[in-house]
Amino acid sequence: MADVANSRARLKSLLRRVQYPDLATLRLESAHVADLLRVLNFALLRFSRAVAAFVQSHGFDLFGKTDARFVDAVFRLLRDAFKYFPPLSAAQFLSEHHTTRKLDVVSDVLQLVLAKHDESARLERRQAAVWTEPKQRSGAPSRVENHLLPPAPPPNQPPSHAAAVLKLLHSSSSNSSSKKTKALLVATEAPSEPIAVPAHTRKVAFAQRDGGAAVCEGDSSPRAAASSPSPVQDSKACACAPSTKDLAETLAALSSQIAGLSDAFMAKISTVEGRLGRLETQMHALSTLSDARWSAARATATTTDTGDSERHREDEEERWSGSARSEAASRLRLHIESCAWPPKPSVFARP
Repeated sequence: MADVANSRARLKSLLRRVQYPDLATLRLESAHVADLLRVLNFALLRFSRAVAAFVQSHGFDLFGKTDARFVDAVFRLLRDAFKYFPPLSAAQFLSEHHTTRKLDVVSDVLQLVLAKHDESARLERRQAAVWTEPKQRSGAPSRVENHLLPPAPPPNQPPSHAAAVLKLLHSSSSNSSSKKTKALLVATEAPSEPIAVPAHTRKVAFAQRDGGAAVCEGDSSPRAAASSPSPVQDSKACACAPSTKDLAETLAALSSQIAGLSDAFMAKISTVEGRLGRLETQMHALSTLSDARWSAARATATTTDTGDSERHREDEEERWSGSARSEAASRLRLHIESCAWPPKPSVFARP
């Protein structure tokens, strides 16, 4: 039922689009064949002249036919001209069954007719359009007046205050931009001459890796060239080179400090190991003591349970001995006598 309702709503919407005149009298709930045939006739022959001409151009005559021949011609038109293949045959469409599919077929036909009508209307508008040549433009460039700047004064009149202020701002902005450009160019250019270092600048010594003499930054004659065989060069030592004796003393002091730290560290480790050993011994003793206490408690509980069971058994034996046994036997005999028929007088006697 939901599919039928959806198909009926879709068909009603399409009928409103094609402006079907008898929409209020349609019996779409049962998909009456006569109503559906009237809808097809209106859509293909009376809705649009372009659609009717399209049907006639394909050689299909839909006027003055019976229901069966009309449906057969419509289905052949849909297959040949619209490339639409209906899911029902002509006989099934004319039957009282397949309500949902019949409504869907009519809705599809209306959609195809609307699409063909819109396409024909666009083609007619395109053919009716008239192309007009644009006017020839003059070769002179267009002039646009600048409304931001005030108009230029006459030649015999001095410039106004606003014009003078704008001119000053424009000149200052152009000067600042030119100065920034020059500064940027100067910063990016490489220096043409080496930069001079003042004589009072502190010299920095760089030790060579190959064990040679130290080279001082700022010396006119570097000591690195002393390794090359040159009999003329002077072999004067650098003033900032470190002393070998001071370096040896510093290394000896560092080695003694490292040895002292190592001894102290080993002593601390030995102390920690001793404490851990004593803690392990105490834990082992506590574990042994707890195991012994658990074993003793378990043995005591077992002995108590054995004594209680023996005492209970003796009490039961005493209760069933003597008068208790005779009383139980009399009760059993009384029960047996009460079950016999006819009952004996002893049953009604009080104990």
